[in-house]
Amino acid sequence: MFFLYLCLGQIKKLYAMASFIFTLKNPKSKEKTSLRLQVSYGKMETGFRNVKIYIGESLNPSQWDQKSQKVKGIKTAPEVNNKLKRTALKAENVLRKYKNDHNDQDPPPGTLKELIEVAINRRSVIRALDFYGYFEEFIELQKARRKTEGKPIERSIVGDYKRTLDLLKEFPEKLEFNKINETFYHKYVVFLKEEKGFRINTTGKHIKNLKAFLNWATGEGYNTNVAFKKPRVFKVLKEESVNFYLDEDELKIIKELKFEGKKAHLKKYRDAFLIACWTGLRYSDFSRLTLDNIDYENKWIHIRTKKTKHPVIIPFLPELEEVMEEYKDKPLPVYQNQTINKYLKEIGQIMSEKIKELNINGELRDKDYSSLTTHAGRRSFCSNMYYRGIDIEMIMAISGHKTEKQFRDYIKVEAEDKAKKFLQQARERGPVINLKIAR
Repeated sequence: MFFLYLCLGQIKKLYAMASFIFTLKNPKSKEKTSLRLQVSYGKMETGFRNVKIYIGESLNPSQWDQKSQKVKGIKTAPEVNNKLKRTALKAENVLRKYKNDHNDQDPPPGTLKELIEVAINRRSVIRALDFYGYFEEFIELQKARRKTEGKPIERSIVGDYKRTLDLLKEFPEKLEFNKINETFYHKYVVFLKEEKGFRINTTGKHIKNLKAFLNWATGEGYNTNVAFKKPRVFKVLKEESVNFYLDEDELKIIKELKFEGKKAHLKKYRDAFLIACWTGLRYSDFSRLTLDNIDYENKWIHIRTKKTKHPVIIPFLPELEEVMEEYKDKPLPVYQNQTINKYLKEIGQIMSEKIKELNINGELRDKDYSSLTTHAGRRSFCSNMYYRGIDIEMIMAISGHKTEKQFRDYIKVEAEDKAKKFLQQARERGPVINLKIAR
């Protein structure tokens, strides 16, 4: 019995031990790669933890002996090996001191990492960051990565992460890592959908961004709560996007809407939308248009698109020219996307009433025009030019789609639409008669 107790004691002691080893970040690299200190610690009953600390040394894999934990084949090997010994010893002392000061409790990985970094002069002070502070650090890391990759910082995922952080700050409860659980998830989804009025896909995007941050924070040792990893708990909500666009009859109706009195302000937002409908530009591009981009003599728009960085020239279609002429000597109607979308919903409601009033062809159009957005303008352009029979390659030259498959997926041509286009082209081209009657 005593022997069994002794063995169990030794096992428990073994599981409570910490290891301090050095590893290369990329052992198969053909170039130099970072050498890191990996600290593994914890107890069987509380869970094991790992922390990786960069020590400011980079080596070619051929210069490192993992088994002996020594640098080889370079003049400074003795100096670096002594540094590794000192670093491991300091790390061990930091862990021991923390446990002595905290009744043998293991430190959180993030805390241990920072304490060791201070001890080996890789950090000057311990940061007092909270949940939001770490999220800001995560965003700064995304900026640094985009710089390294040569991508613009102000657009794409970095801006989305900033918006996600702002929403988390607006959430009525102060957040901490240990509070991110299923209860929080359901409250946050309700907050985004009901308080902010977000649609399912927008809500899902911010959940996805939050999970990306939590994965990073967990990997760095700042977070030990992994409830968010359970698919049942943190679902990234998503629904198939609706291919909402206005056909040319509908665009004519919206163009002829009269806005007077208290509704007069809606005209400029309608015009901004029509510019998108007849240029195919994304909001990020048509919102930057100035008179410098407009060549009224040659009747075209020239702009370098923000997303692709490619210059495009967009000719004035008659419908576009009619709108642009009104702004020949005054600023173009450019507003924040959220502002335009807000008023487009109101314009859409007015349009729905007009459609019912006109009762086109005796059939009411089954569309919710109150869901109009600036992006519907770009879809309208691509779809309408396709139905006009313009070569897809020519449309793509303006829309910026890279492949025909990408373009077709974007406009999502339905079977009914294909049938209509087939009938239209069959009528326009007429029959081909090759038979000759013998006389």
